Amino acid sequence: MMKFLLPQKIKKRKVEDGKIRVLAGNAGFIRHARQHIIQENKAYRGKYLITESYDMLSDDYKKVLGEFKRMIEEKRKKFYTCSLLEQLILLLKYIFIRNKQAKLVEKYSAEVNAYNDKAQFLEMALNIAKNIETPNFQFGYQVDPDSTFHQIIYYFQIDEKQVSFHSEQLYPGVPEFNGAWIGHRNESFPFNLREIKRLIK
Repeated sequence: MMKFLLPQKIKKRKVEDGKIRVLAGNAGFIRHARQHIIQENKAYRGKYLITESYDMLSDDYKKVLGEFKRMIEEKRKKFYTCSLLEQLILLLKYIFIRNKQAKLVEKYSAEVNAYNDKAQFLEMALNIAKNIETPNFQFGYQVDPDSTFHQIIYYFQIDEKQVSFHSEQLYPGVPEFNGAWIGHRNESFPFNLREIKRLIK
């Protein structure tokens, strides 16, 4: 998961002396804090019984929050020590996965979350792509005249391998793509990180 690159906002509130309630949407933090959770608060949403929030002792929350922030910072540092092309491939792979998940999930909320992730990380990928000067790399956008909703297509291509994503938004500063759709619908992610590392040596 690449969400460590996003701002980490923990949604919580004090429920009584000595306890903090953390909302279930903070999945990364909850995974990290699992052994310190003292109560799960469940409720029905329609016919589904779901966990809405988790209770922790305030002291445990402060301790885990500090550890979580340090872990996030270490992951960010590791990511940004990679070359720009490696960073781009990691982001594109995550976008590719979330895009496929958005088409497969049954719950509307999960679909929205997946597409929101795709949009945020696509913008990140485009900003990184603007600074890549590898000769055999190109990227940009084209307008899909056959689409009535997500009319913008963003292409990323290295040699003869290409991945593309539809979007409803035209991000500023992105050039028009001079190439053409290769014709693959990308059942699997086309770029291999090992090959990319050899390419930039």
